[in-house]
Amino acid sequence: MENKNIELFFQIVLSVVVIAVVGIFIQNIIGFILNHAKGIGWVTIICASVLVFIKFKELK
Repeated sequence: MENKNIELFFQIVLSVVVIAVVGIFIQNIIGFILNHAKGIGWVTIICASVLVFIKFKELK
């Protein structure tokens, strides 16, 4: 059981890292296109939060 919890923890951490990297990547592309990335950071944070929340709901 302990091993499964550790595995689950790493899966969540990995998901957060992937979301963050993808979010930054998207933010940089949009920022480059608009040449003005202010406010987009909030969208990335909200999207990441929603995805993490969904992930936690799936686990229950």
